Amino acid sequence: MSVALLTTLYGDLLANGFTGPLANKLGERADEIKQHMMLVRDGIMYISRGDNPKLILDMLASYLGENIQTPGTEKAIKN
Repeated sequence: MSVALLTTLYGDLLANGFTGPLANKLGERADEIKQHMMLVRDGIMYISRGDNPKLILDMLASYLGENIQTPGTEKAIKN
């Protein structure tokens, strides 16, 4: 009886302490990979259609959720 309870306890600790967080981490990583693949796919699609490069940059920047400056608009560093 005690062996059965002990192995059940070990199984529960293993499931909740190791494999649960690992599964969550793998799920988050899979979502990141999916987002990157969609970004590349849409970028290739816009380029093949011949869209305006500034429009493409704005559309793809929306995937990242960051404020990306277009090339040439950076402020010059003064020494």
